[in-house]
Amino acid sequence: MFFWINKEDVLNFLKKISLYVFFVLSIATAQIDGLKLDTPHLNASLGIGFNYDYLKSPLDVDYDGAKGYYSINIPIKFSPSQNLMDGLIADVSKNFSEGERFSPNMAAKQFANTTIRVEVPMLLGVASFSYINVMTVKYENALGVPGFRITPFDENDDVDLTMLGNLNNSLKFSFGWESMTFGYVYKFDKLKIPAAIGLNLHRHRFYFNASGNINIDVFGNADQKIDMVNLSIPFDYSLRNPIYGEYSLERWTPTFFARFWNFDFISRIMFTDYAKGALSAKYAVPFFVNASNFMITDSINEHKYIADHIKNGDFMESRKDTAMLLTNNKMKWQMPSVFTFKFNIIPEHFSVSYSKFVGKTSLELVDTSFGDYKEGRKVDFLASGLNIKTNVYVDHLILINGKIRRFYGNLGIVSLDLDLLDKKNLLGEVRQYYPVPYGKGVMVPVLSAGGIVGTKFQFLMEFDILPFPALKTGLVYNF
Repeated sequence: MFFWINKEDVLNFLKKISLYVFFVLSIATAQIDGLKLDTPHLNASLGIGFNYDYLKSPLDVDYDGAKGYYSINIPIKFSPSQNLMDGLIADVSKNFSEGERFSPNMAAKQFANTTIRVEVPMLLGVASFSYINVMTVKYENALGVPGFRITPFDENDDVDLTMLGNLNNSLKFSFGWESMTFGYVYKFDKLKIPAAIGLNLHRHRFYFNASGNINIDVFGNADQKIDMVNLSIPFDYSLRNPIYGEYSLERWTPTFFARFWNFDFISRIMFTDYAKGALSAKYAVPFFVNASNFMITDSINEHKYIADHIKNGDFMESRKDTAMLLTNNKMKWQMPSVFTFKFNIIPEHFSVSYSKFVGKTSLELVDTSFGDYKEGRKVDFLASGLNIKTNVYVDHLILINGKIRRFYGNLGIVSLDLDLLDKKNLLGEVRQYYPVPYGKGVMVPVLSAGGIVGTKFQFLMEFDILPFPALKTGLVYNF
């Protein structure tokens, strides 16, 4: 969806995901004798949406009549071809003993962000209201292993173990930005040149939600022959491990704007704030699974290990190790202020604008203690704690806007770069695609076009091509 990312890097990333997810158990039990693993199933989807309506000039209103507006991004879906998926999972499929071809269902799509806006002329100006889904990212997956079987010993051994089970994992997370706006623009009719002044008040809502479950079902028998007596101990684990997280932040911000002759000025004032919430993962694993790395112990192949845990009653009691990972640290949200200068060369038909961004878009949640599940022990993949950091740098946006009858278009450039976790300046690293440094990032083109048809009841279609692709459709009703 983001055209600046190297295709080879994308394929390598997907391959890493496939090797990690499909399936952790095949890695964790690689040294276990007598393992049979059924072919897992996986469904995963990623939706990303950005709504350009938020960037609409608050000075572009109709002073002559009331208007209602609704638009929605069309949720275009992309799924990788079967040949591509076969290549990505070739190294994984050999771990499964069923003989069935592993065929995950993975897809990416544009999220259906919406806009509702109403404009009503009153008191020598125009009052407006809008509700916009500005940005949304949503990920979902469902991973399941229908069954696995472990029988590490021969029938003639004094110790025997038969273990069967299945695993089901689901994970959802989303974060986004919604904005509700109340605005008014006043037009100075008595002046001989165009002039207007106005104010918008925005109620922003930022959110982050996560939920999931790791469901583990394991049962079987641990057997031991003692003085010609066969001792058989059944065990049964039915473990439900929830994942939960929720952060939310609401803030009011102003936008000031004015027009004098053919010049427009727009000032969007934003903020840095901290969202309250929590992120937790409570889980339990059987005693023969390492709670810090989720691997089945290699000792399960050893007679003495099984005999000792039969003697200790661990199998009889279905003993388990539990862990609770929790952070109540606040999540930092930062949004840049934007100052726009626009010159209407041919009013309502042709204009040039420049926008200066002060600050960056940032999301940050850090807790070095996250991952501590026992005194002095830490989950392996959280050895450095929780460290979620994302920064987006946007600056120096130059746009040329044109409109001819029912058709309009935008062409320009913008400085853009981003940091993700421990990776800095990701776009700056792919110079073969965008080789020109520009501001705090690299020069990225901006391109969009659209049209509107009808009179009282109008239909619109817009194609946002670069830098974030989107296909938008909508309706306009002129009261």
